[in-house]
Amino acid sequence: MYQFSANDIDVTGYPESKTGGMQTGAIPKGIKVTHKASGIIVICDKHRHQHKNREEAFLELEAKLEELKKE
Repeated sequence: MYQFSANDIDVTGYPESKTGGMQTGAIPKGIKVTHKASGIIVICDKHRHQHKNREEAFLELEAKLEELKKE
């Protein structure tokens, strides 16, 4: 498991871009994670809950960093 420090990453939330419904866009559900050192950006808005999107985004970022490390 990759250890991230607060200085290495930038995490921002954004409202989902789907249409319809009163709650659409009310709470930021999408997550954008930027790894500052490598410039890798991961965006996840698949799930209804922000914490699930955050978990998936960090897992994807971790996989991309491991792939970059192997090269």
